[in-house]
Amino acid sequence: MTYREKFHNTIDWKERVLLVELFHLLKLSKYHNNWKLADTAKYFEVSIALVSELLSLAGPLKEGKLDNCLSRSKALKRVKEMK
Repeated sequence: MTYREKFHNTIDWKERVLLVELFHLLKLSKYHNNWKLADTAKYFEVSIALVSELLSLAGPLKEGKLDNCLSRSKALKRVKEMK
């Protein structure tokens, strides 16, 4: 199963965050910073804004700061409050 298929087959926002982050970082390392958010958005067939939001959640999610957030919108609100 491809990253795109996994992304579209999951409803868990946390899994989507990690899939997009992993895919984006793998492509950045392969293409030496010639890979852009727009490329990741095109691959996953979503907006650049969604990719940007998901990537902004990756760090706090891995640090355990979003464990109690049941939705992506609540997680985004918490990240904004942390800044």
